[in-house]
Amino acid sequence: MLLSVLVLWYHDFKAVQKTKTHAVNIIHKGISLTQPVNTVLVEVKDAKNHALSYYMDVESVTCGDSQCRVDRVRMYWDDLGRFNRIELPHGVHLEKAQGLQFSTADYLKLEMILKDENSGLKDFYKHELVSTVGGEGVDALSGATVFIEKSAYVEGAVWTCYTLWHWAHNDINDIIRIITGDDYSNLALEQLLEQEGYQKFAIEQLSRRHVYNEGLLNAIIEVNQVRPELLRTSLAYLETLPKQDFDTAIKRFYQGLPECNHLEFFKSMIQSEQVYPADFFSVVKIKVSDLSFQEIHLLLEVFRSKIEIDSVAMEQLVQLLHQNDFLKAREVYYFLKTQDLTENQGKVLLAFYEANKTRL
Repeated sequence: MLLSVLVLWYHDFKAVQKTKTHAVNIIHKGISLTQPVNTVLVEVKDAKNHALSYYMDVESVTCGDSQCRVDRVRMYWDDLGRFNRIELPHGVHLEKAQGLQFSTADYLKLEMILKDENSGLKDFYKHELVSTVGGEGVDALSGATVFIEKSAYVEGAVWTCYTLWHWAHNDINDIIRIITGDDYSNLALEQLLEQEGYQKFAIEQLSRRHVYNEGLLNAIIEVNQVRPELLRTSLAYLETLPKQDFDTAIKRFYQGLPECNHLEFFKSMIQSEQVYPADFFSVVKIKVSDLSFQEIHLLLEVFRSKIEIDSVAMEQLVQLLHQNDFLKAREVYYFLKTQDLTENQGKVLLAFYEANKTRL
C-alpha cells in the first residue's frame, strides 16, 4: 500500500496530460532566509485547462557536510497548494543513521510529518536543530542532535525531514494558489463559492482581484452562515473594497453573521485599517444585553478606538447597570465614567457606584 503512495519511479505526465512549467523563486528555511532558490514548478492541467496538481524536483537533504548523500525527489501539491506526496526515482531509497534505509513505518511517518502544516519543524532554524551532544535524534547526514519532539521527525533522519518539510511548506503554497486562481474567470471563482473545499480559495482570489458586486456579497454572506471559520478570509476581502462599497457591505455582512462570530468580528474591527461607517451600530441594531462579557469588553474597545458611540448604544449600556451580571456592569461602568452622559444617565451611574463602591 505504501509503495502505491510513494511510487518509486517518475511518471511521464506529458504523455497523458497537459503540463505547463513555471519558473519560481522560493525561500527555503533550510537553505537561506534571504536568498531565494530558483527552481521549476510543473503544473498538470485537466481538459478544461484548470490545474489538477503540481510537482517539483528537489534535493532530499540540505546540508554542508560532504558526507551527505543527496537524492532528487519529486514533491506533489494539489491545485490549492496543499502538499500531497513525494515520489522517489526507481532504485532510490531514503536513508537515516548509519546508512540504514527507511522502513515502511519510516515512510508512513514521513508522510504524516510532511502533511502536517503545523509541524514542530516549522519554527526551527537550521542552526537550532543541532548540538554537539550525541543522542537518539542523531541524523545520518549531520551527526548532530535535535531538540524537538520526536513525533516531528523520523529518528536518525532529522535533516531529511526538516529539508523535505520546508520544501513542502513555503512560498510555494501561495504561489500555487495564485497560479491556479489565474486559470479561473471571475464568474468561475464566484461559482466555486458553492463548491465544498474551494470557498476560502475563491474568496482569496476574488479579493486579490478586487471584484465586488451585490450577488457576490450575498454569496459570501451565505457561505459564512454555514462556514463560520471563513470569517477572517471574508473580512480580508471586504477590507479591499473602496470606502463607499465597504460601508454598505460591512453592515449587511454583520447582519448575516451567526452569533458565534460576533466576538471575532469585534476583534477584526479593532484591528481594521478601514474606517467603519459612523452609523454602523444604529443600522445593524446590536442588542447589547445579549452579548457575552468578552463581546462587551471588545465592543467597548471598538467605541474607544474606532467608532463614536451613538445615543442608542449609550442607552443600552446604561441599562446594563440595572442587570444582575456584575462583571458586565462593572466593565460598562468604567467606560461610562469617561463619556458625556445625560442627567438621568449620570444619576444611574452614581446609583450604581453607591451600591457597589466596595466592589469597584
